[in-house]
Amino acid sequence: VWGFSYGRTAMATVNLGVLAGESNARVPEVLIERLLTAKSVTTQRLKVVGDLVPDDKARYADSVQWEWSFARKEPNPRYSIVDAAEAEAKGEVYLVPKDVYIEAIELDPSQSEPFALTSLFGNTLVLKANSLRPSSTYSFRLTATVPHPVDAGEFISGFGSLEVITAGPPPVPGELLIFPADASDVLTEKVLTARSWTAEDTPLTYMFSYRADITSNFSEPIGLRVNPTSASEQRVWCMRSGLADNDYVIEVIMTAFSVFGASTTLSKEYRVLPSTDVTAANRKIREKAEEVDPETVPQILACHQIPPQVVATTTMAPEGLTTTTLPPIVDESEEEAAIIEEANAVVSLLRSKAKEGVTTPSAVSSNLQAVSDIAAGGIVTEEV
Repeated sequence: VWGFSYGRTAMATVNLGVLAGESNARVPEVLIERLLTAKSVTTQRLKVVGDLVPDDKARYADSVQWEWSFARKEPNPRYSIVDAAEAEAKGEVYLVPKDVYIEAIELDPSQSEPFALTSLFGNTLVLKANSLRPSSTYSFRLTATVPHPVDAGEFISGFGSLEVITAGPPPVPGELLIFPADASDVLTEKVLTARSWTAEDTPLTYMFSYRADITSNFSEPIGLRVNPTSASEQRVWCMRSGLADNDYVIEVIMTAFSVFGASTTLSKEYRVLPSTDVTAANRKIREKAEEVDPETVPQILACHQIPPQVVATTTMAPEGLTTTTLPPIVDESEEEAAIIEEANAVVSLLRSKAKEGVTTPSAVSSNLQAVSDIAAGGIVTEEV
């Protein structure tokens, strides 16, 4: 092939081989499944699957040898904006491509750390998170080599390619503001605000949650939304108090998602103090839970507080005598009955609202936490 431009010439050649028994030696055709999203998030695993078309799969069965290879698109250093503009002005074709594909060294086993969870010599590929570069375009090639159907000892190959475009990097964190600042009690309304967060792939969506037990590895966050939304501010009617052993400190969590799902999480410690009048506070919590939609009920009932257990008092005996522990001067049967009645009401409300709402991981976690707290308080309810 000869090319002429601006008085210069260039030539390129290609060698074509014609196989014997052409009708019986068709190059195997490889198809790679399309990805479900327009862009892939680099912080998540990526699975790509390819295979032969049905006719070739039936013909070559298990004799296929697979191999993956990768290239990344980069700006062509030979491309000139000035020359391209001049050619366009003259009505000529500028033949230098703007971009070229080069070997993706980050996906070269000889030059990088292991990046795949599967073999590169199979038709299914699973890449580890953070194996690909953000804001990049890749070409994934899957080559199938099969025995030549006519010439013994010879092989023929075919390949399929897939363009993989990666999303931009995760959102750049800004601030997480909490009002009132520093501390408040369970029933004081709080306002959580995400401010000055940025990302390449916009718009952003936000998810707010919190953990009441900051020392436990098994403490699941209590979601303040069913799903992430574009609103960067969240009003919270109540929050569960932290543990006394942790000075009532909780962890407030905010996660920002790009339009393609890349995420960044920021957390902040905050003190939520128990109510001074637990009985009155619990009554307000149950009343509020009756008013809100089923999806918000677990969030509200997570604030329910177990009344403090009656503690025996210790008096100091006169000098030379032992101390004496006296039982509390209260009607324990009435107090226990009131606590059980309150626990029954909470469990019953959880059960009835759960039937009406959408089951989400956060809702299940909040419901289980409420029941667990009741059990931890040594309370056996009549509700199941």
